[in-house]
Amino acid sequence: MFKTITLMTLSLGVWIAPGQAAPLTSQAKTSNGQTLQNSLKQAKQLFSQGLFDQAEAHFTRIITQNPGSTEALLGRAMSRLRLQKMESAVSDFSQLLALDPNHELAYSNRGSAYTALGKFDLAIADFTRSIAINPSDPSDYFSRGVIYQKKQDHSTALKDFMRVVELQADHPRVYGHRGLAYLRLENYPAALRDLNLSLKINPEDAVDYNNRGYVYLMQDQLDLALKDFNHALSINPDYDMPYNNRGFTYFKQQKYTEAIADLQRALKLNPKHTLAHNNLGMVALEQTDYDSAVAHFSRALEIEPEFVVAYANRGISYLKQGAYTQAIENFTQTLKRNPKHIQALLGRAQAYEKTGHADKARTDQERAQALE
Repeated sequence: MFKTITLMTLSLGVWIAPGQAAPLTSQAKTSNGQTLQNSLKQAKQLFSQGLFDQAEAHFTRIITQNPGSTEALLGRAMSRLRLQKMESAVSDFSQLLALDPNHELAYSNRGSAYTALGKFDLAIADFTRSIAINPSDPSDYFSRGVIYQKKQDHSTALKDFMRVVELQADHPRVYGHRGLAYLRLENYPAALRDLNLSLKINPEDAVDYNNRGYVYLMQDQLDLALKDFNHALSINPDYDMPYNNRGFTYFKQQKYTEAIADLQRALKLNPKHTLAHNNLGMVALEQTDYDSAVAHFSRALEIEPEFVVAYANRGISYLKQGAYTQAIENFTQTLKRNPKHIQALLGRAQAYEKTGHADKARTDQERAQALE
């Protein structure tokens, strides 16, 4: 039976570098008679006090009178970034870059805005430009690495995290992310090493406990896995992923009642949790409740139509029911997405044999054997 689970990716924070710009040479007057520098000082004070709405308004008044002020554009862009006005922030950073094409902070922070908007390729391009201007700033490598992680390019992400460690060995977040990259690349000893380092720096980080628990789970150290998932939930009781992972651990221990309770809790916190639906389907499959299994796998596919694991598991459910045509269809969908899926090949071979297609069955069996 195909059993899998995916861990929670660490939250991507918006990395905002401190607002600095080249000193202005002019002392142009604003409409109320204050110097430009005094107005900028007041606006920056509002920003530093966390009064971002007021800071944005103040910077806007300065820009109206002084459209070429790069400091005012940067200040308003940063204010809008903090106010989650990402499109407006992008516009301001772009205007600033039109005035100063080599403004490192504008590229870096526009990259943060693009990241928040889910425009990952544009974000990567901006962080790359910022790195070209200042290759010794670890924050841009880190932010770019996290985006590569979100894009499932874990090898490239790992390179960026390695560079962060070279530049700043005590970076507060890099070891958790590098540990996650190693985990996704199935280098469990390296993942465990980095997550342990991260937890020394951030001893109350629920995500790191969840991810370290997942490492233990993949190594069948189930008691250690449960301990970490429990700790993650003691820190953050509303964190859905440890419930899913703990439920899967209980499933592996054949504690189905506990597994169902945790997986249902994960779904209560996140109704679109595809993994929890998949894992509930696996519990149902193990308990020979094939209709419920199919329902859960189908729900997972409604949420995530490219979820290969759910196709394979639904194919197994149909095979167990004797619904061979549906089984073949689901195994075929699995193989379209992963031609080397051995269990799908073996399952489809069995379904072909049951429906009198001996040649097709033999072909799938031979393909599976060649992959083993």
